[in-house]
This record gives sequence, structure tokens and C-alpha cells, in this order.
Amino acid sequence: MSISVRSSLGLVALSTVALSGCQGGVNPVGPPTGRTISYSQEVQPIYDAHCTSCHSAGGFSSVFSGLSFDLTAGNSHGDTVNQPSSRRADLLLVKPGDAANSLMFLKVSSDAPPVGETMPIVGARLSSEELAILRDWIDQGAADN
Repeated sequence: MSISVRSSLGLVALSTVALSGCQGGVNPVGPPTGRTISYSQEVQPIYDAHCTSCHSAGGFSSVFSGLSFDLTAGNSHGDTVNQPSSRRADLLLVKPGDAANSLMFLKVSSDAPPVGETMPIVGARLSSEELAILRDWIDQGAADN
């Protein structure tokens, strides 16, 4: 399937997007990990595997939808923790201590997030273990460790 987007610079044809990796729902969130989650060793690798192809400087979401947060290493923590959603300012992307009310967690763990679509749009959904890591990291205070 090809997606075309009209921009002010003219028609931009995106290369074929492999939608075969998309799944119809999200995986259940795994049980608590029982350990302190390391942002750099456990959370950032999840972003790298599932998110940065779109959510980075010059990535699909910034170029075509105007979303400005960057999930690459060195930028992701500051661009998400305690930062309001660009679509609903009353929702924080990552609300330390409260995964259940953190928009980023809801976007990857819910079939019907409060804003936009379930993420990632393209590619495999996060595994139950990855969801548990994100939940536990946020609930533990979303430290930049």
C-alpha cells in the first residue's frame, strides 16, 4: 500500500508502507516486573524499536502531522515527561507516578486511546513485557536513569 501526502512543496509520495506487521489490537499488559526500571537500558530501547522511525526530528510524525516530540536517545525523556499533549493540553504524555493517566502509555496499551490512534500505527505492537516495562517505569516516577 502506498500513501501520498500533499504538502506545500507539492506531492510527496512515501515509499511503500508495510502494513502487514500491523495488528488489530494491543497485547495485554504483563504483570509487574518487580524491579526498578532503567530508562536508558529498558525504556529507550523500546522507543528505538517501535517509535523513533516516526517520532524523531524529520520523522513521519513531525513532517506530516506536525507532532514535535522526539523519541530518540538524548531527547525522549525531556520531550515526553511532564509534557502536555499537543492535541489535548489536559493530558500529559508521561505523567510520573501515573501510567494509567499518561497519554503515551494509553496510546500503546489501549485499543481506544483518548486522543488519536493506537501506536505504533505501522509495525508490531509492543509485547506484554514491553508494556509492563513502560507501565512500571512511569509508575515508579519516570526517572531519567
